[in-house]
Amino acid sequence: MKQETIIIDVNESMDNESSTLREMIKKDRVIAFPTETVYGLGGNAYSDEAVKRIFQVKQRPADNPLIVHIHCMEQLNEFTEHIHPDAYRLMKRYWPGPITFIVPIKQGMLSHYVTAGLNTVGVRMPNHDFALQFLRIVDTPIAAPSANMSGRPSPTKFSHIEYDLYGRADVLIRGDDSIVGVESTVVDTTVVPFEIVRPGHITAADIMRETGIEVIYESTTSTTPKSPGMKYRHYAPKQPVYPFKEDFHPKGHVGVIAPAELIKSWNNVVTFELCESVIDVNIAMRNLYKALRFMDAQQVDTVYIYQFPRQERYNALNNRIDKVISSKEEDL
Repeated sequence: MKQETIIIDVNESMDNESSTLREMIKKDRVIAFPTETVYGLGGNAYSDEAVKRIFQVKQRPADNPLIVHIHCMEQLNEFTEHIHPDAYRLMKRYWPGPITFIVPIKQGMLSHYVTAGLNTVGVRMPNHDFALQFLRIVDTPIAAPSANMSGRPSPTKFSHIEYDLYGRADVLIRGDDSIVGVESTVVDTTVVPFEIVRPGHITAADIMRETGIEVIYESTTSTTPKSPGMKYRHYAPKQPVYPFKEDFHPKGHVGVIAPAELIKSWNNVVTFELCESVIDVNIAMRNLYKALRFMDAQQVDTVYIYQFPRQERYNALNNRIDKVISSKEEDL
């Protein structure tokens, strides 16, 4: 598919492009926009045509639900109901922020393509000035997965979405690099205790410490995902990816992604320093998708990536890294 693509620069006020953005959403077009987690590819969450276009542009499996983005709490009333009181407490504490809450929907409001047939939906309010400005301008709930081709590394820089989606999406909004660098934490509030079904920057320990609300990590893998990132292999470069071991001895022309303290001067090895030290978890999250896209562009046969300690603070990193590691052929 070849599509005329408009580029809008957020450094020039988006207010100047308000009518264009509103018209695009009204016409069921899709718009890639920056957030603090990763860039998103958004369309009108009420429109079947718009949401189908998101799936078409990304070549995304239809059973993978989308997250709906809002700019104010009042928008929740349009398409959700029976939200747990503790879920409201968490929303008031963490929104805007890199966290999504799965809540019950009002039937017949959202496009059924958003929910992949579920009676719940994930909702978030991004902590990003230009994302919120865009959402206020269009003033409608926006369904938005990450703005990359399905299965590939998520985009944290404008150059990433330009590479993947120019000529496919209708509008690309040029912003700064994403600060968090991995997708939002997703909390299912339709079960008690609440469950984290996709780990992110905000952890269960953070929530307990700051609010006193118990949240656990989902222990089973459902064949019907409630959230993006649960079912399919994701985030991978073109090359096979294997765990990096500290006794690593390179064979052939390979790439290594690891903290700087673990990288040596190997011959014929392309390296990417994910962070300085293993303890630098936030820096590693910010750089992970940049590292995977960097390796995607290199002429290496295989990529080796460091797996972080199996501790809660590294859950989001290891979740994404585990989905990159090659084992057997899987659907993307």
